[in-house]
Amino acid sequence: MPSVRLRSTASFLLVITVSIIALTSLSRSSQQSPPRQAPELKVLDAWTGRWSTVGKLYDTPYSRAGDIRITMTCGWSAYSGYMICDHLITGPSGKRNDLSIYTYNETDKSYKFCGFDRTGVPRATPLTIEGPVWSYDSDEEEKGKKIHIKTINDFSKPGIVTWNTKFTDDGGAHWTLMNEGVDTRTQ
Repeated sequence: MPSVRLRSTASFLLVITVSIIALTSLSRSSQQSPPRQAPELKVLDAWTGRWSTVGKLYDTPYSRAGDIRITMTCGWSAYSGYMICDHLITGPSGKRNDLSIYTYNETDKSYKFCGFDRTGVPRATPLTIEGPVWSYDSDEEEKGKKIHIKTINDFSKPGIVTWNTKFTDDGGAHWTLMNEGVDTRTQ
């Protein structure tokens, strides 16, 4: 009988020792520094910080007129692969909380933008970054007509982003301004 008790005590101690080693390894791996960022990904650092936005919306078939105010906080995800911006928005439709996520895909050499509101339905929009000008372009269809929507963010001035959104329903011959404003970094 004593040998059975020794074996089960030894097995129990072995299980405890392996568990402690596994937990210690997991703890150490979670404390490792994030992978090195590609230079293309570092461009997204332009959003890091707290921002205050003042803008104007215009009455169009796709937007309601009114003023818009946004408080936004942006920062890197835990492993520095995503720039995440949390927005508190007050506008003609009331108050809401949106989330934006930016990243860079090294495989196809493209920037990715995805926005979420409380409905949880993602809004993926192609993003092109050329120097200080960021362009978000999307196509929609309404009543059989193709609508192209373009938003421009201009980072030319440090700590300030000017922006506007326009749409065209005639292939770019005429553009209608939907909104415009200024983001100002506050921290």
